[in-house]
Amino acid sequence: MTKLYEKITNIRRDFLHKLTTKLVKENKFIAMEKLDIKQMSQQKYFNARNMLDCSWGEFGTLLNYKAENASCLVVKVNPKNTSKMCSSCGNLQDMPLWKRTYECENCGLVRDRDYNSAKNILKLGQELSYVETNSSAQQELSVKQEAPSLNLRI
Repeated sequence: MTKLYEKITNIRRDFLHKLTTKLVKENKFIAMEKLDIKQMSQQKYFNARNMLDCSWGEFGTLLNYKAENASCLVVKVNPKNTSKMCSSCGNLQDMPLWKRTYECENCGLVRDRDYNSAKNILKLGQELSYVETNSSAQQELSVKQEAPSLNLRI
């Protein structure tokens, strides 16, 4: 039984390595949910064993590591309301887990629930990276502007 478990673990690790390498090579920007895996595994409506078996934490760790070495930006987004928000108009509506198709009551958009959520995560990630990029550029600029005004005497 131990050999079988080890083989399954190696197959999963191999898959995760190949997937993260492919994602980092093909993209310069990746947005993903910032998941609290420990808290999620304690929820009654999740099958914790299967969820933990997917190795979401290891996937995130590998992706961050490989992205850093390939100058790819990985942004983690707060997952709150990403599946309840319309990716077209931003309308929020109730989306129970059993409902697999998102149908916006406001603009009429009909889309797969997961695809709609992915569009929202990408949009939020782009907004977050824009804010971070501009704030760090602003800090750099303010430091450069202040530097000439220093009167240092030795």
